[in-house]
Amino acid sequence: MPVRIGGMASGLDIDKLVSDLMKAERMPLEKIKKTKTKTNWSMDLYREINSKLASLRTTVGDLRFSGDWKQTSATSSNESFISVTASSTANPATHNITVSQLATGATKSSTGAMTKQPPAPVTANTAPTTTVINATNNQFDVTLNGVRKTITLDQNNYATTADLAQQIQTKINAAFGYNKITVSDSGGKISFNPVSAVVDGSTSYQPQLVLEATSPTNSGYSNLGFSGSRVAFKVDANSKLSDIASKFDTPLNVSGGSYSFTINGQQITYNGDDSISTIMGKVNASAAGVYMSYDETTDKVSFLTKETGGTAQVNISGDTGGLLASLKLDSQVITGQDAKVTIDGNTTYRSSNSFTIDGVTYNLKQPTGATPVTVSVSNDINGIVDKIKNFVSKYNETIEFMNKRTSESRYRGYDPLTDDQKKDMKEADIKAWEDKAKSGLLKSDPTVERALSRLRELTGIASVSGIQEAYNSFAKIGITTMPYDAKNTQNSGKLVIDEKMLKEALSKDPDNVVAMFTNTPASSTDEKGKGIMRRVYDQLSSSIEDLVKRAGTVGGITNDINTDLGSVMKKMEEQISRFDVKLKKKEDFYYAKFSAMEKAIQKSNTTLGYLSRL
Repeated sequence: MPVRIGGMASGLDIDKLVSDLMKAERMPLEKIKKTKTKTNWSMDLYREINSKLASLRTTVGDLRFSGDWKQTSATSSNESFISVTASSTANPATHNITVSQLATGATKSSTGAMTKQPPAPVTANTAPTTTVINATNNQFDVTLNGVRKTITLDQNNYATTADLAQQIQTKINAAFGYNKITVSDSGGKISFNPVSAVVDGSTSYQPQLVLEATSPTNSGYSNLGFSGSRVAFKVDANSKLSDIASKFDTPLNVSGGSYSFTINGQQITYNGDDSISTIMGKVNASAAGVYMSYDETTDKVSFLTKETGGTAQVNISGDTGGLLASLKLDSQVITGQDAKVTIDGNTTYRSSNSFTIDGVTYNLKQPTGATPVTVSVSNDINGIVDKIKNFVSKYNETIEFMNKRTSESRYRGYDPLTDDQKKDMKEADIKAWEDKAKSGLLKSDPTVERALSRLRELTGIASVSGIQEAYNSFAKIGITTMPYDAKNTQNSGKLVIDEKMLKEALSKDPDNVVAMFTNTPASSTDEKGKGIMRRVYDQLSSSIEDLVKRAGTVGGITNDINTDLGSVMKKMEEQISRFDVKLKKKEDFYYAKFSAMEKAIQKSNTTLGYLSRL
């Protein structure tokens, strides 16, 4: 690389002179780059069309076979008893159904309330630590039958435990209502006692009461004399078995190590540190096939099978620790029952209330009695029409896009912009310019025109041999081509549906109409015997292949030498690379010449200066 010397001797702007000279030298290169840009734009347009054709082919691919078209619907004469749905494999028919009994699961519950009756009140372990109530000890939580509330006492200096109990009673009444929980001074200790609900003179249930600390920062719960973090009036499902063992009507002894019981052949282990809740979790997560739950209101546990039918059962046995007795569970094995259904005179038993026969899914809701429910299965003409409308919509969208690309105007003088030209332009102006420069790049393009022409032929005048003549083409079932409009060429070749005519054809002969779309001839060479959708699919595949050969795949590299335009792009890239090297040498040449001139002028100036001093 020559040394670049500025015009100090000559007074010339050497860099500017070289730059101007190089502009002329770069003109052939800029021409190649513009051609490369246009080629790249053309590739993008081809690939854009290819993407549209591929999307249309996916839609057509779902309609090539007769099984894709089969649409049936099922209706029930009484949805409150039986609801139905039909799949594509269902055949048109009418069925009469009676349901004698529904399928049920097996349910097993405690034979009585588990808590000792009557349960003892919730009484504090000790007398209140202090009767002086302030912001640090004025709160605790009370849960009554699942409803949890925070009780906040008035900050005061209460003279006695009885006075403090009265303050608590006032706040309890405000939170839950009168005569729900009574609060008293029991020998210097605060005592809570929920009031049993009485209906028709007999006790209907014992309320569930739980006391808990509100937060670690407020000592109201412990200040009342309670230990631990919570205390319950009845058996508490969340407390350790060892803490509530004495509250069971049948006392529980879990002072030993590990115990177990078996449910439906699955062993469930437990110990004194477990709670009823953790045991429920073990049962529900096991392979026993049952859900275990606890109802605080009735004070009972229940087991419900996950499945229904005569094989569903709840079989609990083998308790080594006495928990089953405390939970009031006997050894009786409970089983479910199958649904009893009579369809068209044939009685069948089903383990589930939802089952499928011959493509029809029946959902049993309640027994019908002696009056049968009528289920009608018929061809779903609207469903088939929707499939056709979806295809036509996608087809028209694709045709319009291709028409636009092959007919849009070309604008002379709008070449791709150079980087220098873009520097002085606004972004919106650059886009407007490039839109015009891209316009018409595929005008009358033979590859795209050929794909368009073939699609129009297949959907316009093509017929299918071997199909009844009344239904062997699009036009005969109400699908026609839109008339040519010279003012709006983008609509050329679009399809229009006469929905009334189409539905009439489907009502009269759905099999032949579908066959016109999907027919598979005996011979693979019988092109005229192929259904229209099969031919359109094949043509789309061929057109996509042509476009891939022309411009490559969507997202593929632009200089793929296996494609027509990719090979051109590759050659232009090589040309640009060689030209860049040539221009670099040319620029060095100019700088070398100007450098020699500067040296000569400087030498001359030195000589003149010497002579002038003589």
